[in-house]
Amino acid sequence: MAKSFEHWEREEVELTFGVEQVESLPALSEWTNAQDSIDELDKSLVQRLQNKLVKFYDLWNEDEIKSFFNIPLIEIVDFTADDFVTYKTFTQRNLIGTIKDVNGKDVELNGRVELLVSKGKQKPRQPYFFFNEYKPALKGKNDPLGQLLIAMLVGEEQNHYKFPIYGVYVIGEDWRFVVLDGKKYALSKTFSAIEDDIWHILRILKFLKERIKVLADTK
Repeated sequence: MAKSFEHWEREEVELTFGVEQVESLPALSEWTNAQDSIDELDKSLVQRLQNKLVKFYDLWNEDEIKSFFNIPLIEIVDFTADDFVTYKTFTQRNLIGTIKDVNGKDVELNGRVELLVSKGKQKPRQPYFFFNEYKPALKGKNDPLGQLLIAMLVGEEQNHYKFPIYGVYVIGEDWRFVVLDGKKYALSKTFSAIEDDIWHILRILKFLKERIKVLADTK
């Protein structure tokens, strides 16, 4: 029976599949050092979202944070190709994959992903970016990084290991960006969406969209 993403913890992922955390990766450094400009319309939209987050982030439940802040912020960047197929945003989709463990044994994996950007018209076919989110109250109960990593490993397998996989997990107002490249992964520092970090979060997302445009042409 395939093991669901929600049951994986970070250390278990590392030990089972030989995944190693490193201090940094070139793809992560390039991504999180993004300096893309922000136009006035985007500034206005993001400021309005942030004002709501500051007021309600400790009152909202997980679905409210997602609906009223996270997805609207991602939609400002608009991860949708002109042909609606080369890449676009999917939510609440199941991914299934088989990955070999450190002993060469096949491990069947499946799970529902909160949000991902992937090639595909009706369902994800070549993932580029994964997004997981949790309320602070769930922090001690779940392992968002473990669940994100196992989903990213499945995405890497579906892409035939052609390029790094990008991800982020959000706990309340705090965002941490992740890159998985082969069997190595690295984490960014924490960016707070209720502080001036919000502008860098937006730059990072904008940079990712341009990066995905390039990855979509990878053969």
